[in-house]
Amino acid sequence: MWEATSGKIISTHKSNNIFPIHVVVWPPDGKIKMVTGGGGSWAYIVDITSGKEILCTPSVSNMYYATDSFALSRDGRFFASAENSSTYEHDIKQGVYPWLVKVIDATSGELIFSGEKHVDFVRTVTLSPDNKYLASGSVDKTIRIWSLATGENVFMYRGHTSEINTLAWSPDSKRIASSSLWENEVYVWQAT
Repeated sequence: MWEATSGKIISTHKSNNIFPIHVVVWPPDGKIKMVTGGGGSWAYIVDITSGKEILCTPSVSNMYYATDSFALSRDGRFFASAENSSTYEHDIKQGVYPWLVKVIDATSGELIFSGEKHVDFVRTVTLSPDNKYLASGSVDKTIRIWSLATGENVFMYRGHTSEINTLAWSPDSKRIASSSLWENEVYVWQAT
């Protein structure tokens, strides 16, 4: 981690995982911990000042999963991940769902829920500011809204003509903005 104004290294975190880290997320309050992850679907909660792992949890048991997106809740209590299998054709034949969204307790590492509704790679996840919903966007061109209380997929939005790569909640958690890979537009949806 770097001091932005001086360029000085504050701390470092070296993963013991053989897979590279390719996702890093700061909590909205910027305090104490951050989440890192990548190949093998490992999630690390890291102390910002020391760089030491507070929690290390494999999100799924399949080492061929990769975490493509993380989101931390505003209060830092839980995080969400978008996980995709690199062996998805094999997984489908074996009856294993290859495209997942997960919500995990950031203190215990306990799985809160796993969602299996997208029909292609999940590219982005984001948690609503009021901590009631998770939004996920996929190569399947859909946006799904999940209830954090029940784990149910409560809404699905269609309208993009290519894969969803960015999502953002409004501060009041009532709208969500989305963009897709090849469109030159941002859509705003009434979310709740």
